[in-house]
Amino acid sequence: MNNSSHSASETHPPSGSTTEVGTDTNDDGTHSALPHSTSKSPCLSCWPPYGGNVEALGWALDGIGRSVSFIAAAVFVGTALLNLAKEAAGCETEIPEGETSLPECNGKVYGIRPSSLLTTYSTVVGLVSSALLPLVGSFIDHSRYRREAGRITALIFCTLLIPLVFVSEETWFALASILLIMAFIGWIHTSVAFAYLPELTDDETELVELTASFTIIQYASTVIFLVVMIGLLYILGLTGDDVMSARIAQSVSA
Repeated sequence: MNNSSHSASETHPPSGSTTEVGTDTNDDGTHSALPHSTSKSPCLSCWPPYGGNVEALGWALDGIGRSVSFIAAAVFVGTALLNLAKEAAGCETEIPEGETSLPECNGKVYGIRPSSLLTTYSTVVGLVSSALLPLVGSFIDHSRYRREAGRITALIFCTLLIPLVFVSEETWFALASILLIMAFIGWIHTSVAFAYLPELTDDETELVELTASFTIIQYASTVIFLVVMIGLLYILGLTGDDVMSARIAQSVSA
């Protein structure tokens, strides 16, 4: 009887405790479960965050970084690139005195109108992503190097953020090309991150709570970043300088 009781206590966790399952990659490419602690109340502000679930904490921090980086590039760098392209094409970037709107820009730079720059950028990113992301997804699902892929894409993504700080009249086109590459690398990294999401816990209810928490945190970090940037630019008197705004936004987000 004593041996049976002792064996049962080793096999089953104490009442009221739970285990959560993460994954690691075996040599044959399959993903095996790794036990770690769990929390019934997913919470970043609790201590320890997410009840000690380091995978969930890592996912949350990665999501914050991705959200802030994407919004900085889209809102501030995108606007600066658009206005620099207009200047390169000889178009007006400010409303002339006595007018109520910008005159139409018919000039071209590198074969496209400046007004079509962001549209062309979005189209290229969309086409490349549509063609290659299914292959990337297949690699992520079946390769034993999924974690390494996440690390490498994160490193490349962060490295490509640095040149965007130096946006100017001389560098805008080269940086627009870098922005294309960065966007695609960012989508690959996002795919890797979402591949880990269902494996943060084996409890479906907790997974829903974790997902809601991650979404709230990402939106909140984006709002906080924009509020800080608006306040900082106002204090520095740079609200009308798109290039300096882009440089500061990239410096903060990087």
